[in-house]
Formats: sequence, structure tokens, C-alpha cells
Amino acid sequence: MKIYQHVDELNDRDGIGNDILGFQILFEKLNLPNAILTRTNNSKNESEIFLTSKPPKIQSDSIHILHYGGAGYPIDYFQNIPGKKILRFHNMTPSYFFKDFLDEDIFKTFERNEIKSNLELYSLYRCLSWVLSDSVFNELDFLRLVGESNKTKMQVLPVIRNYPLITSQSQPNFRIGFIGRWVPNKRIEDLLFTIYFLRKINPLYTLVLIGKKNSVFGMYNEYLYTLVQELELSNNIEFQENLTDEEVKRQLSKLDIYLSMSEHEGFGIPILEVMASGIPVLAYSSTAILETVRDAGILFNEKNFPYLAELIHKIVTSTNLKSKIVQKQNQRVKFYNEFPFQEKILEIIHS
Repeated sequence: MKIYQHVDELNDRDGIGNDILGFQILFEKLNLPNAILTRTNNSKNESEIFLTSKPPKIQSDSIHILHYGGAGYPIDYFQNIPGKKILRFHNMTPSYFFKDFLDEDIFKTFERNEIKSNLELYSLYRCLSWVLSDSVFNELDFLRLVGESNKTKMQVLPVIRNYPLITSQSQPNFRIGFIGRWVPNKRIEDLLFTIYFLRKINPLYTLVLIGKKNSVFGMYNEYLYTLVQELELSNNIEFQENLTDEEVKRQLSKLDIYLSMSEHEGFGIPILEVMASGIPVLAYSSTAILETVRDAGILFNEKNFPYLAELIHKIVTSTNLKSKIVQKQNQRVKFYNEFPFQEKILEIIHS
């Protein structure tokens, strides 16, 4: 028996890439032969990797896990290879988030890809033994797409990753951070509006945006840069692009608060990374963020920027309040660190 992980593009540092590596490490601990099949390999991973253009010979007792975050992987190939089929569903950002920041023709392409993805999922589930979603939100979204009549076995399995607990600095640096791509569903503009009001409380406040631009969303990038100028925030914003893991850790060590205004997340790896770093998390309660954070950080349902600025300042300047939040977050991180991945995986592959 050999286990193959399938993915459209293999990248080292995105959510799907993290999950693939987590599966790989787990399979190796269990002495399970495994490999990766991808259409495009952008990874430095030195394990056994095959391109779909030159696939290996597949045995009938193989197990196949397709990591799905949208159309791209050759679905016909996946459906027709011999062996047990498992879908790892990572969710897809709805195209309506992008409408205001794309040319009409490009937006129509996004819409067509969204429709294609929905059709692929509907056709796929008939050949699946399991659907493994990395959050309850994703599982419900999958059922919404394929219908409640789906009889495939379902399991919520968080992204397979460990989050080592770290003690953060105690003295305030007045630095607010966010990690993620600078795309419309992340609502970077709402972070700018919040720092605008924070600066009125204390001019030292700085917003640190850790991530990278996406060339497709040039209009959105221009919108953000224009807002920075209009709100006179040039001295209060740091765009930290394409950082290494070590550079990200250094930036996290100087943060006082992590603030998420995102309106669509399928899981929330950065939130757990930040929690593990001892940084209080404030997040807009949307999609999978609600279940990732729960009662550990501070969730809010309304984007009242002046109020949020006052709340952030109170946490930043209160060591006792910050300590209480971090203690709750540590408990939440331990839940994910102690999740019984090994037992769940053995149950799934042997059922």
C-alpha cells in the first residue's frame, strides 16, 4: 500500500502546502510509504514528488488524497486511477469578494472557475470513500455544494501542524499586525481604518502587514496605497512582503496585538501561530475564524473602528488583561497540538 497526496500546485508556505507537509510527516512516523502528485511543483520538498504529466505506475491497493482548493488538478485522472479516494477539502473564496477589484473579463473568468469547481466537487464525491474538511465551516460548505444526500464518510480534521508555545515581550511596542495575502476578502482596508483611529490615541501605533501582493489584484493594491495617502498613514504602516519564516518570527516577537478583519477563511493557521506566540488575537467573527478562535481570543461582530481602537489600546497598556487573554489562547493552541491525528488517520486509511 502506498499513499499519494494530489495537489494542483505544490507550494511550501501556503495553507495547503502546510497541510501536505503535516500529512507527510505523519505518514513517515507511521512507516507508511507515500508520495506527492502535482501538476506544478514550486516546492523545495525533497521527498518523492511526481508530475501529473509523468505519473508513476499506480497499484490497486493505493490510497489517494486530493487536496482541493479550487479547479486545476486533472479530475478525470484522479477519478480513474485505481485505489481508495479521499478528498481533503480546503474551501474556496467566493468570487464575489473580487468583483470590485477586477476588470470585467477577468472577473468572469473567476466566476467560470468557481462554477467549474462546484461541478467538479459534485462529480467527485461519488467516487470518494472519505471527505476530510479542515474545519466544520468547510464541511458544511462542502455539503452545501454537493447536497445533503451525500453518503460519503465525513470527518473534520484540522490542518496537521504543531504550534510551539512561545513567551512574548511584555513592554508595549504599539505594533498591531496581520499575516496574510493582500487580497479583497482579507479586508486590509479595515485594518487601515482601525490604525487611523489608533493613531489618534497614540501616534506611535504602527500597523505591520506581513504577506505579499497578488499581481492579479493590482486595482486592490492601488486602492490600499491610495487609502494610506488619504488617511495620512505613511508613517504608521509597514508592508512586510515575502518574509522568511525566521523573519516572520522576529516580526511577531515585536507585536502587541494581532488584528484580523478577514471575511472569509477556511481555517486560520496564522491565528494559531500568533496565539502560540503569546500575542492577543482580535478577529472579525466570520467563516472558520469563529471556530478557530472560539473563546480564546476576542471576536467581534461589528466593525466599529473607534471602539476597536479603544479596546486595542486598553489591552496593549494592560499587562494583566493581556496575560488573561494569552492564558486562554494557550489552552486553545494545546487543543490543536494535542489533536489525535495519528488515531484519526489510521482509522481513515484502514476503513
